Amino acid sequence: MPEFSRGYSPKKLASLIAHVQRDHWSAELLKLWRPSGTVATDGLRLAFRHDTINLYRKGQSVAKVGLAGDVPWLSVHWKYVLDNALAKGSYVRMGGEELLARDGSRSKDFSGLFVDWINRIDGDGRSHRGFHGHEKNLIERLLSNPANDNIIDLEVGIPGLGKRIDLATIEAGVDGQPCVYFGEVKRFEDGRMRKGSLSDGTRPDPEVVSGQLAPYANWLKSNKSIVGKAYIRAAQQMQQLWEAIGNERHLPLAIRQAAASETLAVCEFPRLVVISKQEDRQGKSYASWTEHETILLNKFSEYPLIEIDAYTDQLTLAAPVRQSSL
Repeated sequence: MPEFSRGYSPKKLASLIAHVQRDHWSAELLKLWRPSGTVATDGLRLAFRHDTINLYRKGQSVAKVGLAGDVPWLSVHWKYVLDNALAKGSYVRMGGEELLARDGSRSKDFSGLFVDWINRIDGDGRSHRGFHGHEKNLIERLLSNPANDNIIDLEVGIPGLGKRIDLATIEAGVDGQPCVYFGEVKRFEDGRMRKGSLSDGTRPDPEVVSGQLAPYANWLKSNKSIVGKAYIRAAQQMQQLWEAIGNERHLPLAIRQAAASETLAVCEFPRLVVISKQEDRQGKSYASWTEHETILLNKFSEYPLIEIDAYTDQLTLAAPVRQSSL
């Protein structure tokens, strides 16, 4: 089974920083990075992977940055880069000093180029379509809340499971020291949290528990040390890149605390983050949800259920019991 990893090798990180500190497309691209707790009106979210960075726009993964030797490369979907008549395949990988412009020519106008790409991503509407697209937009709302500046990762892939947890935070653990917490985000009407009775009168475990939270917890229990080290490394490299692109503001305190930690605790039990709004409580769907919520609270208490309004509430995964502002 592959090991959980975050960040670049020291050599690759040094190469990326060297490119960022001169007139290179990587510098212009990373200047669009907006950490959690800030509004990303014209920017992108960043999450480390093994030897790559994923960039997100409104909850949708839209680009990836890696290095071939000491040369940075960028992978983006064709339709965000080229006019439809020229687009083909799925993703285009570009490297070197120039990138592709809309007409297929090579360009060094990186600033205008990335703004054009973001506009095309927004116009494509992938992050707005369907139930799960709506869920991604709500995650973006959480990221935009100034109170939620402790989110360090998105779509956390679990090695060997083929599954991804929606987000990870750095918060004070039970001993007051920084700790990694994981959250699976769901809309309150999500059918994966609701199960009807079987013919014998029993109820199967909801899919969110049997197919997501329980497998995540089993893996995390055996890999706490690896995960903790990976997020220390991610936080340290976030800080190095943040400084390399010349930001005068500090990264969020939680990220800086993780970067300065020698060890980082990991909570093995993911949190179930249920998104609803005040006006949702008036509908029939919410009334039926409360029955299923009771089952989750009583039968699966090891997975704290946190119900919040993504537009206004602070996300606190460290809460040991159910919390709700509704």
